[in-house]
Amino acid sequence: MNVRWEQLNKAQKAVVRGWYVDMPTGDQPPYPRAGLRPVIEAVWQRQRRMLETGDLLVVATRVNDAERLAKALDEMASAGKRWNGQYRA
Repeated sequence: MNVRWEQLNKAQKAVVRGWYVDMPTGDQPPYPRAGLRPVIEAVWQRQRRMLETGDLLVVATRVNDAERLAKALDEMASAGKRWNGQYRA
């Protein structure tokens, strides 16, 4: 969980590639430089603060500027409202 893409074995890389539709065999999917552990720990910390139970949808995106980030967050909020009728940040 806490390894870089280069440190994954062939079977582990195949699992990650399987998360993406039509990923060519030799292509490298987006993968956190420090591995998945920091991402998962951040999600766990947020969940503990929210004191929520049930399903959790996590969406990760790379946004380089504040304006694009604000637009992306607005789009996710709208999608959340359409998806289950409510949105909580």
